[in-house]
Amino acid sequence: MKKLLLGGLVLAFAVAMAIPSAVFAEDPVEVNMNWAGTSGAVGYEQTSGDDAYVNFSTVGSAYSGHFASQYVENTAYPYMGVNTFQSYLNASVTNGGITYWTDRTDSYGSYGAAGQTSYSQLLASGGTGEMAMGSWTNFASQKDCLYSSTGTKLGVPVRTSGGHHFEADATNYFMVHDITAPDGDWAYVTASGSGIADLDCMSNELGASSLRLGWGCGCYTDADFYASGSGSFEAYGQGTNSVSSAYGTVTGAGAWQSNAMGWNGGTCTVPDYSMTVD
Repeated sequence: MKKLLLGGLVLAFAVAMAIPSAVFAEDPVEVNMNWAGTSGAVGYEQTSGDDAYVNFSTVGSAYSGHFASQYVENTAYPYMGVNTFQSYLNASVTNGGITYWTDRTDSYGSYGAAGQTSYSQLLASGGTGEMAMGSWTNFASQKDCLYSSTGTKLGVPVRTSGGHHFEADATNYFMVHDITAPDGDWAYVTASGSGIADLDCMSNELGASSLRLGWGCGCYTDADFYASGSGSFEAYGQGTNSVSSAYGTVTGAGAWQSNAMGWNGGTCTVPDYSMTVD
């Protein structure tokens, strides 16, 4: 992953986030697992042909979760040689952390290069944290689409118990969602602090040379943040040509935009941090 700003807060979690030996699976068609425990960890890693890769880890003094994935042959366009993969994770921890990482590793030529990545992490010390995240890849693109009329995808809830994608109630917390395109464009949203926080990131679209953070997947938008206590928040995008958000548009080679804020002893509300990076 990127040079991300995990800094001193992550060092405080270094012992808790020692990632366990992962269960490894190659080319399973469907996976569905549930877990719960105390003072332990669960890790899983899956490679689906040359088309996609996913791994996740949950660890804490208490932890639980549900993960499912599906690898489907592209029978409509078999000549493309790229199958469809999707996976979803819903997990909670006490005094620990959650990570989820997916890569799109193959593409059909006319749609541009593969190499899109989506990475999410939540850490909580002195309290609890939850994360609900998922991703879908095919011959054309990668999308993180967490809208469902039933509230689940592959049987996994697409929201945390409080109705978000990240939430924490802890002495110290850290949360980040980070997406990249193969041409070097990237965007992330991150928050850290002490107290209560919830972050929504229902939709992302990742192409060969463009990104949408916090919107897409049929024009659904749910990119907001709320916290009380103290902390900091940032949404950042860097593109080859331009970065656009509710705060305006920056153009030119290596365009970048950062929307950051902090609070202490109060609340922070960000109604829309979504970005388009090109």
